[in-house]
Amino acid sequence: MARARPSATTIGESDGPSFFFDFDVSNRIEAFRRLRDETSMADIAQQLMRSTMVARYFDNLFLKDGGGGAGSPWHEDASFQRVIGRDSVNFWVAFDHFPGETALQYLAGSHLCDEPIYLMGSFDAKGTYDGIITNNRVPSRSPEELGSEFEKVWWELNPGDALVWFHPILQHGDRFFSDRFPKVRG
Repeated sequence: MARARPSATTIGESDGPSFFFDFDVSNRIEAFRRLRDETSMADIAQQLMRSTMVARYFDNLFLKDGGGGAGSPWHEDASFQRVIGRDSVNFWVAFDHFPGETALQYLAGSHLCDEPIYLMGSFDAKGTYDGIITNNRVPSRSPEELGSEFEKVWWELNPGDALVWFHPILQHGDRFFSDRFPKVRG
């Protein structure tokens, strides 16, 4: 956080649960540059996409308070990205232990819907970054509706574990918001 870009943001209240995020930390912090350049992440992405090449779009750092911190509502990353297409691979690398109770959760199969990209306005009530959302988005369906249509899945993670998922339209969120519909599988 001490080497954050001016655009880095903390979501939540100073006296309550919050999370911090920053972009392109691998351009400024050596340990993240090594993770980006000296691991097989690019090769894995290339193989998974069955592509002859791969390009890094950006990286994010999320720091959340223990026990889950401020939650991430159900969303799809396409709402925040300025790219079009489904050939996208995300790596989510854990630096701490994430028990199932606070794990990031996914709605299996939600990326297969032939629907427009959903609009996820903001992760906080203040609307910190509402203005950066691109056009041609529609409001997201409610967590109850999403939960009745898709199986909710998640994995406990240990330091160094990585989740890899395709498609920037895969709906995901964390326990803070997803408890609004019942647990399916862990």
